[in-house]
Amino acid sequence: MIQMSNLIIVDSPHSALAIAARSRAQFQEAKIIYSSNFTSPQALCFEVSKGDFNNIFFAWRQSLYEIAKSPKLAKLLTTLRNRSSLGVLIPDYIGITGINKQREAELLEFADYYLVTNQELFEIYSNRDDCKNPAGVLHDIPNLQLIQELRGLTLQRDTRRAIWVGNSKWGRRQGFHDHKGFLQVVKPLEKIIEKHNNCFNLQVIDSSKLRVPQRKVLELIGESSYILQTSYSEGTGLPVLEGMALGTIPISTSVGIVPEVLKGSLSRNIISNSPESFHDALHLNFESPAATPLRIREIFETYTSEALTESIFNGDKVRHSPGDGFSMIKSIKSQLEWNYRFWKYH
Repeated sequence: MIQMSNLIIVDSPHSALAIAARSRAQFQEAKIIYSSNFTSPQALCFEVSKGDFNNIFFAWRQSLYEIAKSPKLAKLLTTLRNRSSLGVLIPDYIGITGINKQREAELLEFADYYLVTNQELFEIYSNRDDCKNPAGVLHDIPNLQLIQELRGLTLQRDTRRAIWVGNSKWGRRQGFHDHKGFLQVVKPLEKIIEKHNNCFNLQVIDSSKLRVPQRKVLELIGESSYILQTSYSEGTGLPVLEGMALGTIPISTSVGIVPEVLKGSLSRNIISNSPESFHDALHLNFESPAATPLRIREIFETYTSEALTESIFNGDKVRHSPGDGFSMIKSIKSQLEWNYRFWKYH
């Protein structure tokens, strides 16, 4: 068996972070560890310390935060830092303002380097004066193997079906309300469609209520003509990429990677986060599609080919002189939240 010299740490096996990590690990040799498999930050850190990794990348930044501020792990963490490069991913906008800003700045100074998931985030963090600049952009990649399998099938696309995929409760624990635009956009859009003679079939896949296997989700996306993204902020917007990979027309607010991939004729499908805007965009695309399925897939292929040139583990970007680290403050609340995540997945 080949000894993996690179390690990626994510939250849980079914998350968008995990999907992107597994996809990238197929091209960049790396072992993946799921934090949800461990009862505490201490258990996770001890498991990591058993390996001999040159690079450790925390795709789920909370895991590094919990490890770094644990007094019990100070000595072990020092050993890890001396033998491995510690990287961290910023996949969203949570740490830009509010109570999370200072904590994230402290985390970024503690890590050897960090990456962000879209160009806007790169520009924002490059202009922050409370932390070092990001080492680069690491665009998310969906499950390419599964997408290729589904492309080989004959999926019957419904010209009247639009689909929304997400977690309507995402961010509540961090103090965000309706981060995905579910209540403000999706629910009212359902009523508008109903009043307009059920002009479209809007299918909602809400992982906060029911976890649907990824293959089934992709099949439903491939059988839909439109993939909707209604978020206020989004580090990537993985369902948009999955939809584009399958030739489904994306309609989205201007978040995540959307400004980078919805260009040319597709730029008209970048709209405001109102139910009326999405209703109008559906009718406009039904009458005159912004792009053909083939063209949409071509744009996705270009995105993917460029994303695959980006490296998680880049020797000339790591081993900065790290900051002094965190003040080691015990947090009962953090331990309780970690325990909750563990029991949620077991």
